This record gives sequence, structure tokens and C-alpha cells, in this order.
Amino acid sequence: MEEVRDLRVPSPMFKDAPLRPIVVTVASVPAQRRAALAHVATVVDAGADEVDPRRVRRILEDQGMTRIHSEGGPHLFGSFLDAGVVDELCLTLAPTLESGDSGRIAYGARTVAQRMRLASVLRAGDELLLRYIRKDPVDAD
Repeated sequence: MEEVRDLRVPSPMFKDAPLRPIVVTVASVPAQRRAALAHVATVVDAGADEVDPRRVRRILEDQGMTRIHSEGGPHLFGSFLDAGVVDELCLTLAPTLESGDSGRIAYGARTVAQRMRLASVLRAGDELLLRYIRKDPVDAD
């Protein structure tokens, strides 16, 4: 799932999709925009003005999608972390040093610390692909 503010309907993302895409949005999306998307995707609301991550998860699980991979920016990721619906993190470490004003990988309204445990490591050249899964309170250190 990707947070996109301006989906282009004639995009190959819709045209070449092996299955009809599901666009999860909010009820306040203009009717004209919703109608255009409805021609190429199933449009579902997960909130009035803001997407409720718990509702997104329920909507997708109700469609039989229990393995959900989400891509988005720090705000989207932060909202899913705040809602407690993040079970896994795939993180790539690349040997590039960059400066700038970017912050953490997640940005939310409140501070959330979800303990994770390393599940796997893959090396691809100089990059490390790390997979972490949620560490439940019952998991002992």
C-alpha cells in the first residue's frame, strides 16, 4: 500500500495490474475523483477525513489479504505504528551518507516504541536487507 495524493487513472499501475486494485481512501474525496478511480479500481473508505490504519487492516483482511506490505512516507508509517498495526519492518541499509533535514522513518502524533526482533539478514553487494518482526511482550529477552 502506498500513500499517493494524486493517482493518475491511466497509469500502468491500474492498466497492467493482474488483479483489480483496491484504493483505500477517505469519504471526503471529491465525487468526481472517486468516480474516475472506480472505473479502474475498487474504492473503499477507511475514515471520514483521515485514513484509520486499523480500518485499513480490517478491510484488507476481510478481502482475505492477511499479508499486507505497505510502502509510504514517514507520516503514513507513523500512523500505522501509532495504531499498533505494524507487525514487520523491512529495512535496507545502503552505504551512502547523506545530510539534510529528514527525520526518522516514522513520524506520528505521539511517541511509540514497538519492540522488534531481527528475523533475517540478506547481503546484496554492500547493502544489508534486514527483516524485523514485532516482539510481543511474551517474547523474553
